[in-house]
Amino acid sequence: MAGAKPVEEERAEPVMTELGSLWGRDTLFLDEVDYNHRGQCLTLRGTLDGMHTSVAHPSSDIPFEFRFRQFVLVQVTELDISGFMGRFKGRGIFFELKNSRWLAEARQLGHSDKATPKHRHYIVATYDDVFEVVCTSVEIKLDVNAAR
Repeated sequence: MAGAKPVEEERAEPVMTELGSLWGRDTLFLDEVDYNHRGQCLTLRGTLDGMHTSVAHPSSDIPFEFRFRQFVLVQVTELDISGFMGRFKGRGIFFELKNSRWLAEARQLGHSDKATPKHRHYIVATYDDVFEVVCTSVEIKLDVNAAR
């Protein structure tokens, strides 16, 4: 098709925390999920193994909280059936999916302006589950001082 804009390939860009990027299935252990539909906020809480970060930390029990705001998509899949390990192997376990096909398709819907240019597609893999969240922002809290 002449004049058609080429589709850019999706790419995973690591989300940086105060301990750098997160790597490996044994990094995030999820304790609690808070899904607030009315407030459009998803919060993941648990512990992080500091030895699986790009800025190594000696503790294996660092409390974390990831808060995703103004979401338009939340999808949770059990890790072993998600295809995550094959699709994103070697790209970390918490990243933004740039050039997201889902976002591109949602933005082309003529009847919906809910997927705005402010929305980003994040993927987080915990030990058991993979979360895909399309939202406008993510807040990351790591309590390295509370670590054992």
